[in-house]
Amino acid sequence: MRKKRTLAIAAGLSALMMACAGAANTATATPTGNSIYVDGKQVNGAAYMTNSNNYFKLRDIAAMVNNSAKQFEVSWNQAAKRIDLTTNKAYTVVGGELALPSATTKTAKESTAVVYKDGAKANYTGYTIADNNYYKLRDLCKDMDIGVKYDANTKRVDILTTVGYGKEEDATTPVNPTPTEPTTPEQPSAPSKPDNSTSSSDELGPRDCDYRQPGDKGLKSVNCGSSVNPKYYFYPSYGNYTKDYQAYLDNCEEEIVTKTIYYYTYCTQTSEKDVLDGFPVEIMVSDANVTQGKKLVSVMLQYIDSPTGSFTLKMPKSMYERTMAGEWVFRIVGTNLENVNMKTTINGKLYEIVGAKINGSDVRDAKPTRIRLELAYYSED
Repeated sequence: MRKKRTLAIAAGLSALMMACAGAANTATATPTGNSIYVDGKQVNGAAYMTNSNNYFKLRDIAAMVNNSAKQFEVSWNQAAKRIDLTTNKAYTVVGGELALPSATTKTAKESTAVVYKDGAKANYTGYTIADNNYYKLRDLCKDMDIGVKYDANTKRVDILTTVGYGKEEDATTPVNPTPTEPTTPEQPSAPSKPDNSTSSSDELGPRDCDYRQPGDKGLKSVNCGSSVNPKYYFYPSYGNYTKDYQAYLDNCEEEIVTKTIYYYTYCTQTSEKDVLDGFPVEIMVSDANVTQGKKLVSVMLQYIDSPTGSFTLKMPKSMYERTMAGEWVFRIVGTNLENVNMKTTINGKLYEIVGAKINGSDVRDAKPTRIRLELAYYSED
């Protein structure tokens, strides 16, 4: 009996120690509410306060200091399964940089991502927050020799590319002016995977599909083929229309109707309403004038960066009238930017994006309804 009791106590202590170890690897990530300035110019950027320190995405910082003496490239090294930072090299925008910050407190988990700077392993404190890796701002600025200041009274962060770390008072660019609006790049948000969004026209393979308009670098899907016969889809940047749909808008000789589509997210298994965000969706259209024999074709991609929100959709008047008459002309579906089969990872969990159909009540002028953008919790068990 004593032996069994001893074993039970030992098992209980072991479970308690494991639980404590797991809790030690997590923290609370609170949106900072700080204003962010780069050489005196205000910019957007998602930042969280964790353990009394500011945490930013690597790509946000790279975008902020791009085309300066402190610029650096961020790339995903597929062979080594690591993030590579290359100093003195222009940053390549992939979409989603400098997005508006979330207003929701989230759970931060210690990041297991490996970061290398110029071929040497970097020692940055990092957390995974909402399926993205965030790193301590001062760790990065110190290693990159970028000036950084914080004013607790005004909740203002200044990133200074004209001086090195620790020499902020020597900055030659004023840091006091406040512009009327913060700047943000053309893409409002981005996928969480660093290796699936960079693209250029010379990367097109024989089986690839290119939906981009000329001059739009756009977004690249994951491999939807095999390792022997790869196949990628090249989509327009978030909010931009595909080349075929834009061509139809330009040449249809119809009145173009612009509608704001409102949505909220909902998980059918967990009943999580107005909770889930941080994933891309694709708007599709079913219209013989555009589809050319296909059932559905792509219109554009949107990034769902908040559990409730809206986006703008332009359509010829004939499509608007068909929608108002009860036809399902437009649909919202998942994408293959992050995973094949329209799946996405949110807070470490895999969901299938079920999507939604846009109906007449969603586009009517008076009191339009909100689309229920459905997700399904996906278990491989």
